[in-house]
Amino acid sequence: MIPPSEQDRAFAEYLRTLAHCGGSRVLATLARTRPGSGSLRPLQWLGPWTLNVGPGEAQRRLLVAGLFALHPHSGHTRSTGRSRSAGHAGNMGTVFARLRRVRGSTASLDQRFVALLEAHREDLPGHLRRAVGLARSAEVNVDWAQLLADLRLWDHLRQLVQRAWATEYWAETETRSGEDAEPSA
Repeated sequence: MIPPSEQDRAFAEYLRTLAHCGGSRVLATLARTRPGSGSLRPLQWLGPWTLNVGPGEAQRRLLVAGLFALHPHSGHTRSTGRSRSAGHAGNMGTVFARLRRVRGSTASLDQRFVALLEAHREDLPGHLRRAVGLARSAEVNVDWAQLLADLRLWDHLRQLVQRAWATEYWAETETRSGEDAEPSA
């Protein structure tokens, strides 16, 4: 998987700083941000990050900013579990694996994850909003820079992002299942 760029990391750090300095008013505005809505209000905080890039990148950044506002205390370093991939906090597959550990194995969580993996780009914001809401309720962190990087490749012909997320989720699930199995005599 492609790691986040320095620009992705800088944007995620800017969002954390913005949340810290701007407070609830800024977060409330960003939380209402919907890519493609035509609202110009977020531009007072996101203008430099969205006006000098292509439309696709601007839409991805607006989406991530809106998702971030739903779970602003989420960071890229603290986590409620270990990522299988050393060196980064993990992708959304890691987030769902952590949710599974916190909430216990549920068919509904598996179904939400599969729906997210199968989502078309136009349906992705809704699925991601629900996923971030679950992460917030369970205090599971999201790596915003990684999510931004992953969204760039969402429509890749080989489904690189979806495969990476699935690998993280089900590999973690398999590891946990193997640990829970009783040893044979």
